[in-house]
Amino acid sequence: MKCRFCGEPSGFLKREHEECRKAFEYGQKYIRECIDYIYDHRDCMNISEVIADSASRYHISSKVLYPLLWQCWQDKAAEALKDGEVSEDEITILRKMLPAMRIDIAEIWQTKAGEMILAYGKKAIKQILIKSIDDKSLQGNLQEQIRHIQELYGFSDQIVKSCALDGWKSCVAEAYEDHLISLEEEKLLDQLAEQLKITQADAPETFLKLARGIVLRNVLNGEAVSSLRITNQLPVMLQKGEVILWLENDVTVYEGRVRRTYQGGSAGMSFRVAKGVYVRTGSYRGEPVETTESVNLGSGCMVITNKNIFWISGTKSVKLQAKKIATVIPVSDGVVIQKEGVTARPYHFITADPCFTYNLVINLNLL
Repeated sequence: MKCRFCGEPSGFLKREHEECRKAFEYGQKYIRECIDYIYDHRDCMNISEVIADSASRYHISSKVLYPLLWQCWQDKAAEALKDGEVSEDEITILRKMLPAMRIDIAEIWQTKAGEMILAYGKKAIKQILIKSIDDKSLQGNLQEQIRHIQELYGFSDQIVKSCALDGWKSCVAEAYEDHLISLEEEKLLDQLAEQLKITQADAPETFLKLARGIVLRNVLNGEAVSSLRITNQLPVMLQKGEVILWLENDVTVYEGRVRRTYQGGSAGMSFRVAKGVYVRTGSYRGEPVETTESVNLGSGCMVITNKNIFWISGTKSVKLQAKKIATVIPVSDGVVIQKEGVTARPYHFITADPCFTYNLVINLNLL
């Protein structure tokens, strides 16, 4: 038989030379020590040549070498992450080690350590964007700072785009925390999106959040301004001076209806007092009991203007005049609106952003 390490004859029923096995074990240990040294001293030196020479000298095949190098790199990455932070020089040496160890950088993001390092890189880009908003300055070296992070971590353009998008979303969320977007915040966020080449298609929900904040700002300032771009014809007849402030699809509406029933009651007894004339005593239907039930009217389009609230579905429609609204009650999934009048029915609108809907409707009187 031949030795599984050196390939030379090893004797009858022997799969390895003892000295070859010892060399194989020592070679792996030696490679680990070399990698420890270059990491600790932040210097890759000629590690590629050392690894290749050691693998050849100590009978380490590529099938064993590649997993060994992978494990060594992950061990060093875990060491860097042990204190909960990753310094720039730690990231730098980890990046330099990859080509020296013939590891494809795209593969490291699939490992646990790689995912954690990726998270630090994303956080770094996010912090750059938030700071640029806080400092109210987008004319500086924003792109250079992002490019530096990209080179430091070895991020692809796709990863940078994703990180920048997440950072921009965080900036919008922070600005929208009070449900208002100031004019200054609007300009900064628009400029940031333009610089990062972020479009509405990239983050439709975040752009909607931005639009909501702008609409509320205008309403609170007493401005009936439409910032919507409506492409389809709406089945709504607008009055003179009426402006569409907000439009939302897929809004489910429940109508509250009063139902009257009677509890108790008695048939009583009948007495004949004349031919063909009878009188009942103790006859009553019972006490009237009123209950309110919710009837699902379906899903449709909600249109809020400075004068009315419309809801239109394929078969039904609701119109509530803003000046005749008596109550607006916020609920967890929307608002309940009821206009003036004894027989007026409450309407429960289920919307995507209940807080926004409530604040918009409750402040229509400012317009």
